[in-house]
Amino acid sequence: MDPAFNNGRYEIGAPKLALRLIQQVARIYYTHERYVKEKCWDSVPEGKDSQEKRSLKTREYLQIGVEEQLAGRDPNCYIRVLNAINGYDLGRDVQNYEKGVQRIKCPVLLINISTDSEFPPYWAEEVAEIINRKNPGQAEVKIIDSPWGHMGCVQEGMAIGKYITDFLCRYRSQA
Repeated sequence: MDPAFNNGRYEIGAPKLALRLIQQVARIYYTHERYVKEKCWDSVPEGKDSQEKRSLKTREYLQIGVEEQLAGRDPNCYIRVLNAINGYDLGRDVQNYEKGVQRIKCPVLLINISTDSEFPPYWAEEVAEIINRKNPGQAEVKIIDSPWGHMGCVQEGMAIGKYITDFLCRYRSQA
């Protein structure tokens, strides 16, 4: 429905209507409901016009900083990344998902956000369990306690970076 879609071949510098909408929807969909409720609902005391004020808080939450977050983003790249994500299958060319996971040979660090409902922490634990059943200690899971839900993968960059740095340093010394 984006008038600039051009069959999935956006012109460089074209208006980014679709990206703005995606960013706003993602803020609601990927952010844990508890955080959105606290930020947009609970922060407004009951009283005259409280519903209108909550609506304004929600609109502000959806719009603030969107332009800055979209700066330099290429909608064409976004389409290709989504296609890659949606087309990836650990079980491809083998009997099932578990056999696919068992093909992983390198050390694995799985990082997750405690409130992520898009990729719940138990999925990371399941993958680690499958890997470690074949090769104990090959996979480790780190869960970051965060109110952000799936958006925690963006908001918790420092904690994620620390886990990755520690993991890479540990294996660099073994190389």
